[in-house]
Amino acid sequence: MNRKHLVQAVLFLAVFFMTGEVLAATYRSELRKVTERDRIYNFDNFDARLIWHATFFSDDFRQAYIKKHAKINHLNDEDAEVFAAKQNWRQENNWDFFIGVYAQSDYKKITSGKDSFWNIYLITESGEKIAPSSVEPIPISPYERMMFSYLNRWAKGYRISFPKIELGKKFQLFLYSVVGDSTLKWKLK
Repeated sequence: MNRKHLVQAVLFLAVFFMTGEVLAATYRSELRKVTERDRIYNFDNFDARLIWHATFFSDDFRQAYIKKHAKINHLNDEDAEVFAAKQNWRQENNWDFFIGVYAQSDYKKITSGKDSFWNIYLITESGEKIAPSSVEPIPISPYERMMFSYLNRWAKGYRISFPKIELGKKFQLFLYSVVGDSTLKWKLK
């Protein structure tokens, strides 16, 4: 290999690795920006009744999510476009949150029905309280652990969708049950 080809190969590899690191850094930084967490403790024995993280799918985070998904799943251009179209449709029609929950065994159930142990609402800046349109349990696999680094082996995952309404600049997720309540807050740019 002559010197010219060696220089080209080194430049190619440098750009390749920097692009991958920038993509990973971009995804991690977007994940941090849109993720909040809280805990509810039993004050008698200081056991955690609930530890939860919630990631809000903002426009910027959704785009970083799409790119990370395509990269780690080695999608070809056509499959990446199909995935992006589905995700963009979700972004236009819902406010989505991914929630990782650790709760004591008696306190685990989150659904959109009356049988749910935990109730969850989205509260807009104007104070409007919005019930979820869907609560979907998500099995925690290596994929979810890669995408949402706060998950551990005891966590349960949920995708919670709310109707697309005006949130304002500030909004909250309010989670409550007979054992306590917790509020996570976001502020949009």
